[in-house]
Amino acid sequence: SGEPNGFLDGYTAGGELVYCGEWKDWQYHGEGCSYANGEKLYEGNFREGRYHGKGYEYQDGSYVYSGEFEDNMRSGFGTSYAQGRPEYTGGWKDNRYDGPGLLYEDGKPRYAGSFRGGRLDGRVNAILDGAVRVEGIFEEGTLLYARQYSADGCLEYEGNVKAGKPAGMGCTFSPFGEKKEEGIFTDGALTHGMKVTRRRVPPLPQCDRLMNTEYEAYREGPACAIERQEGEGLYSGQLREGKPHGKGTILLDDHRYTGC
Repeated sequence: SGEPNGFLDGYTAGGELVYCGEWKDWQYHGEGCSYANGEKLYEGNFREGRYHGKGYEYQDGSYVYSGEFEDNMRSGFGTSYAQGRPEYTGGWKDNRYDGPGLLYEDGKPRYAGSFRGGRLDGRVNAILDGAVRVEGIFEEGTLLYARQYSADGCLEYEGNVKAGKPAGMGCTFSPFGEKKEEGIFTDGALTHGMKVTRRRVPPLPQCDRLMNTEYEAYREGPACAIERQEGEGLYSGQLREGKPHGKGTILLDDHRYTGC
């Protein structure tokens, strides 16, 4: 009936290829590739002329996104790339990070956790040199509560933070897990000593679509205990498989053991 339907090529009036693929009712519909100035822009599924379904987005001859689209927007699950290295993998909504995901920095994992509107939001682990260094709670990109660890996995601080420093109720710890300072902090310094109630920081939730990514490797931070009953004493320090292992301190009524 004079309409393109099926697998056809589309050109500009000047003869430049703009589309190669399936059509329906004068619109790109089905599998195809779109082009501009001789460069591929997109390869994948279309619906009524828009990117919709699984596809690849290209820039300067290399793909910059692989994943799901909805009405021309990155939405669903996918991975973005920068200079050939992964930039982010996880959930998307309206071209923004949204849902569980893993954010990279210079091609290395930097944050694993929850995103909303393109920002860290909710439970997030911060990664440095291949290890979880902060188990945090974020709100609209700002870290509000944190468990901060040393390079060897020992807990250094737990509590409220502001601009990356202890601010509000929190506790600092010795290299062997024993409490050093406890109370209210201002700009990183203890200003009022008192016993505080810490928040529960659960591990990151499992995500089936991230099971085969580095997200799973960084889903749980270092295992540690804070004043947990062990026999006749209280144990603070590192754990392995739920048992004291590594640096730690056992407090008893009249003495203590500190070491490894």
